[in-house]
Amino acid sequence: MQNQDPFIQALRQASPYILGHRGRTCVVYLPSELIDDEAMLRRTLQDLMLLHSLGLRLILATGLRHQFDRVLEAAGEPVLFSGQQRITPASALPHLAGETGRLASRLQALVSCRTESQEGRSLPPVIALGNWVIAQPRGVLQGIDYQHTGRVRKVQVEAIEAALAQGQIPLLTAVTPSFTGELFNLNALEQACAVASALQADKLILLLPEADLPELPRQLNARTLQQLQHRHWLLPRLAEISGNVRRIHLLNAFAEGALLKELFTLDGVGSLIFADRYHEIRQATIDDVGGILALIEPLEQAGVLVRREREKLEAEIANFLVVVRDSHIIGSAALYPIDDHAGEIACLAVDPDYRNQGIGAELLEALEARARSLRLDALYLLTTQTQHWFVQQGFREVGPEALPAPRQALYNRQRGSHVYFKPLHQETVQ
Repeated sequence: MQNQDPFIQALRQASPYILGHRGRTCVVYLPSELIDDEAMLRRTLQDLMLLHSLGLRLILATGLRHQFDRVLEAAGEPVLFSGQQRITPASALPHLAGETGRLASRLQALVSCRTESQEGRSLPPVIALGNWVIAQPRGVLQGIDYQHTGRVRKVQVEAIEAALAQGQIPLLTAVTPSFTGELFNLNALEQACAVASALQADKLILLLPEADLPELPRQLNARTLQQLQHRHWLLPRLAEISGNVRRIHLLNAFAEGALLKELFTLDGVGSLIFADRYHEIRQATIDDVGGILALIEPLEQAGVLVRREREKLEAEIANFLVVVRDSHIIGSAALYPIDDHAGEIACLAVDPDYRNQGIGAELLEALEARARSLRLDALYLLTTQTQHWFVQQGFREVGPEALPAPRQALYNRQRGSHVYFKPLHQETVQ
C-alpha cells in the first residue's frame, strides 16, 4: 500500500532538489518592504539559513529605500529623486552609511538567534561585510547631477568566491567605495543583478512585493524575455543579464515559504526565467520505463495511443526519446525504422501540464534529426486524433497503401488510423 504521509511525500519530492542545489551559487534580493516586516523577515531568514545548511552558497542584497527615506527625513536632509533613482548629496552619506551598518548588525543578530529546532547544532553562519563591489559615480544624466549616487564599476569576484568557499554569506551594502576612496550609494537591486552576472551565478532570486512583480508566464526562456521586456520596468535589467545567470526566480516576498516551495517543488510558485532550455531531451533508458508508462497510460485509456505492455516497452526502449524536467519525464516519443529508407514516429506524448510550450515540436525535431542520422529518407506516422497538429509540423496525409510493405502488412484497419508522411530530403517523392 502506498504511504500517503505528507511529510514522507514532501521529503521524497524535495530530495532530488536538495542534491541538485548543493554547491550552487545563489544571489538573493530582499526588498525594503520585507526589511520593515519583522515577523516576515525572521521567517525569510530562517528559510535562507536552511538553504545555507543544505549547501547553497548565498549572497544577500537588501533594498533600503524606505529606511533611507525615514533616516534622511529624521536628520532634516532632503529626500531627492529623479524618477525612480535617488539623488545622494554628500551630506546624506553619513546617514545612509549608518543605516546600512544598523541593518547589517540586525541581520547578523537575527541569523544568530536560535530557534528550538536549532538547539545543540553548529554555530550560525557568518554574514560577511566587505567591499564586494567597487562603485563609480552615476554622473550627470540629462542635465541631472546624481552626486554620490553610484553604479557598479567592478565586482570583486575572487573575494566573493573566497568568502563563499569558507561558508560565509556575503552581504552587499548600499554605501560602497570607489577606486578613488569616495563613497557612493548603490541601488541594491542593481548590485544583485551585477553580482549575479559577474559570478555567472546559478540563481538570482528576487523577492518582491506582489505589486512590483511583472505579469509573466510561470516559465520563460531568455529569448522570450527579450520580447516581453517592454512590459515592466524590471524586465530590461533582467534581459541584460539573462545570458549569464542560469535561473532567475521572481517571487512574492510575503508569500509564506515561497523560497522553499520555489526551489524544492517541480514547478515552484513564482516566475522562472532560464538562460538555457529548462528541460532536457535525451535517449530513454530502462530506468525510464515506469515514467513513460505513467505518461502514456491516460492516452491509451482514451484510445489516442495503442496500448503497450511493460515488457514490450522495455524491449523497445532504445527507440524512445524522453523529455526530462528536474528528473520527471514530461514527454516521450519513439522512432521505429521500417526499412532502410523509412521510419515511423510513434507514441508521442506530452504531460497535459506542459502542453502548448513547444515540447512536442522539440521532440519531433529531435526524432527527425535521429532519422537523418540513420540515413532515412522519409517518416510515417499513424494517428486518430491529432491530425491537424502533424500537418502544422510538415506532414501530409496519404492512404494506408502508401506505407512501406513491412508496415502496411501490420496496419490495423479496424482502428482506422490516418496515415501521414513527411519527406526528410527534398528529392524524396511520394
